[in-house]
Amino acid sequence: DAVRRPVTTALGFRLPLARGALGKFSALEDIQVRANLSLKQKKFVNESIAPGDEELMDEYDAMCAQVDKVTLKLFFDILKAGKVERALDLVERLHLEKSFEIAIKASDRMSLLKLSDR
Repeated sequence: DAVRRPVTTALGFRLPLARGALGKFSALEDIQVRANLSLKQKKFVNESIAPGDEELMDEYDAMCAQVDKVTLKLFFDILKAGKVERALDLVERLHLEKSFEIAIKASDRMSLLKLSDR
């Protein structure tokens, strides 16, 4: 029956996130989590469409750099607050080696050798 046929539509993706004890970082954390999800989705789509396409890989690397920029901004704020464990968790979310090096330099400058050693 043509009248009862379901119609597909695009719906906005809404992801509720719990607010932590560090409320002032919640907006950046929200952006970082959503960007990371988008990045993983982009990688999945790229691998399923054209597994060896260099242009798509370059686009993916550019997106990785953007996500890492947001993650590093959050990382710097967390370091200033003195939350070493949370900063270590953020470092695990980085994608590019250059971003890891930036995080290590920042932790060295803040005299958090425990973090830079890990």
